[in-house]
Amino acid sequence: MGTPAIPAAVEKALTLRVFDGPTTALKDIIIEFVEAWNAHEDIILYDYQRKFMTAIILTLLDHKAETITGLWSRQSGKSESLGSLLGAMCV
Repeated sequence: MGTPAIPAAVEKALTLRVFDGPTTALKDIIIEFVEAWNAHEDIILYDYQRKFMTAIILTLLDHKAETITGLWSRQSGKSESLGSLLGAMCV
């Protein structure tokens, strides 16, 4: 059994980049990776999910100890957002 192929969009998002800018630019790279990975699974993120992920990313990158709460209705994508983001942050 061979290794599964990496989709082109994910490979592009994983391309090594030299980063020396502000955390907001790194946040954009992380969101781009999450969206490329989700596109492979046919998952499209909504704006409110991107805002939620942005808050988490910036809190992590700026070493803030803030509590972030996602108060959305059931089945609205909280777990999907967190799962996608945590996977991307591990990469």
